[in-house]
Parts: sequence; structure tokens; C-alpha cells
Amino acid sequence: MTIFLLFLGVLFFLIIIRTPIPFSLGIASVVLLLTSTIKGLPFNVVAQRMYGGVDSFPLLAIPLFLLAGNLMERGGMSERIVILAQALLGRIKGGLNMVCIASCMFFAGISGSAVADSAAVGGVMLPVMNKNGYDKDFSAAVLATAGTIGPIIPPSVPMVMFGVVSGVSIGKMFLGGVLPGILIGLGLMIVAYFVGVKRGYKSGQKISFKDAIKALKDCALTIVAPLIIIVGIIGGFFTPTEAASVAVVYSFIVGKFIYKDLKWSALPKIVCDAMLSSAAVMFIVSSSNLSAWLIAIEQLPKLIAGILSNLTNDATMILIILNIFILFWGMIMDLTPSIMILTPIFLPILKQFGIDPAYFGVVMVVNLCIGLVTPPVGTVLYVVSEMAEVKPLELVKAAIPFLCSMVIVLFLMILFPKIVTFIPSLIM
Repeated sequence: MTIFLLFLGVLFFLIIIRTPIPFSLGIASVVLLLTSTIKGLPFNVVAQRMYGGVDSFPLLAIPLFLLAGNLMERGGMSERIVILAQALLGRIKGGLNMVCIASCMFFAGISGSAVADSAAVGGVMLPVMNKNGYDKDFSAAVLATAGTIGPIIPPSVPMVMFGVVSGVSIGKMFLGGVLPGILIGLGLMIVAYFVGVKRGYKSGQKISFKDAIKALKDCALTIVAPLIIIVGIIGGFFTPTEAASVAVVYSFIVGKFIYKDLKWSALPKIVCDAMLSSAAVMFIVSSSNLSAWLIAIEQLPKLIAGILSNLTNDATMILIILNIFILFWGMIMDLTPSIMILTPIFLPILKQFGIDPAYFGVVMVVNLCIGLVTPPVGTVLYVVSEMAEVKPLELVKAAIPFLCSMVIVLFLMILFPKIVTFIPSLIM
């Protein structure tokens, strides 16, 4: 336990002094290697484990899903999603809040990334909300919290990573994220409605039934995209990686030849952006794989499981304890490295207490998504604050009611596991 605390101390110190997370993980892992109680570990294990961490076919789904999300954003799909959401919800008092949330939910079925979700929808919605007199801090809070639905509703990049590390079915996790994602979206809409009414926001422009049907037709091909991915994986037609390839081809064809919003000149930047995002993710994966392996051989999971079993043998209480820990962990560590570090630690604990790893993976992703909007490390927090030109602390203050609704859904998932397991057990 002492060397693990040393590892955490070095890691958090490096993060505090703004060392990039992959380098922080790598340096902390080297410290862990040098102080390991297991003598004779060769130093070349660093290169071997870092390479082994990314030498995985399922991980190819990550750059492909990121590329598909970029293609769909630049191919006019995000604008069509917003138009459809406005047709459905715009006439409600303060309805632009709900339009923003619904748009993020729709786009979540395409991108699999919280940052991509927030950026794509925010680029369209923030100017509209500002023009209609919505407070900047409130608009930013709505967008930031709704953007976190991106990794929950399938496809989901973090769920792919959890599946690769844990060996559980990625398709099962994708299905498990559907109901939690919808519940979080509905919870955010309820909060947005009451706060919007209290602040006196007006309803959006009313759209006729004819225009609503037209918006639905225009968006039909966009809505079909996540269905192709899910049905293909569950039906056994292709793996998650192959599904991501299908999503890339589909988004390119629709954006270029049907919607005709995707320009040849935009393709180099789209591909480069996906490459840069993928490289950052893979660097984190490779660094955290080394630390996860070292933590495992030091038998830290067994030690933690022993401590927890002395506290309680109730699986629900174990879940609550683990999730309270993850909730605070998510404030100081980004989603990707958190999954890579914590998953190998928690898996033996889940096995000892009879907790389904696929179910826990969905709960863990939802929990860590909350941390994306909380300081000091919240990735989505800083992206949206810059987009909306709002100070991060002002955004967080406005987001507190929305974050509370997300925490409520999280604990409902713990108390009622069927929220996660119902659809997978029904279909698989």
C-alpha cells in the first residue's frame, strides 16, 4: 500500500504542476517500478507494457469512431439534429435548453465522445441561445452537462476501453448505456425547464407540423447511423471495430453525396483532428497500461478487496463505496486514464462480491462523466467555458443543479441495477 500511495503522490504532484497526463502516468509508473517490492524487474518492461497496451484490435474502434464523429459533424448532421430537436421541443417555455440537451443526446449516438458532442452541438446552439437572451453561464452549464451523455449512449469510446481492459462484451455495455443515457437526458431537461421558467426564458420559434415532418425526414439518415452500429454488433454482423469502420464509410457517403455538406478540402483537417485525438488517447492508454500492470503484480486489488470485505459483505454497499471513491477520483483524473488505472484494480473486487463487470463498467463510465464538468481537471468544463466565453467557476456554479440530477441517476443505477441490465438481458 505504501508504494501505491507514493505512486499516487507523484502522479497528483505532476498533474498539479500541469505535466501532461500521459507523461505524469509514465513517470509515476517508473517510480512505482523502481520502488516495487518485487525485485529483479527489468527496465525494458516499460517499453514492452506500453507497446502491449495499444497492441489491440478492438482499440482500433477509437480512432475510427472519432473520425466518424468528425465526418458527421462537418457533413451537416449536427445542424440537422438541432433542427429536429427544435421542431420537437422549441415551442416549450425555455425550450432552447431542452433543444440543446436533446441535440446532445442525438449526437451522442454518433460521436461516442463528450468533447466532440459538446463542440458539435455548442457550435450551433450557443449563438442561438445567446441571441434569444439566455444567460451565458446557464447556456454553458446546459451544454457541458448534456455533452457528457456522449460517452454513455452508444457508441462509446470509454466503454470500448473498459471492454478491452476487462474482457467483457462491448456490445453488452453499449446496450447497458441506453437507459442511463436517456434518464440523464430527461433529468437534465427537468432541471433546465424549471430553472428556465424561473429565469423567465421565452419559448423558441414555433414550427408547423409540416416543417416538423420535413425536419424528421432530413434527419432520418443521421438517426439511422447509431442503429446500424448497435444492430450490427448485437446481430453479430460485425465487431465494434468493424462497426466503427462502417460508421466512417456511412458518414462519408451521407455527408458528401447525400447531404453534400462535406467538402473535399475539409477532409485533410478532419482526418488530422481525428489522428491527433486518437494519438492523445492511445498515449494515455499505453502509459496507464504500465501502471495498471505494476499495481496488479503488487496485489493491490487483493489488499483492497480484503479491506472492503472487513467492512461489509453486501454487494450494494460495496458499489456505493466504490462509486463514492470514483466520484471524487473523477474530479482529479480524466476519464480515459481513470478507466485504464482503476479497472484492473476493481475487477478482482467485483469478482469476489459477485458484481457483473459489464454492469459496473456502465456505472463507472457514468460516474466518471460527472467528473468531466468538475474542477480541477474537467475536460468538458474547460472546452465549453472557452466556447461560451464564461469563466470555469461560473459555469460550475450554474451547473450544480444539473450535476445533482446526474448523481441521482447514478445512485438509482446502483440501487436498481435493472436500469443498466434490462436491455442487454432482453436482447442478448
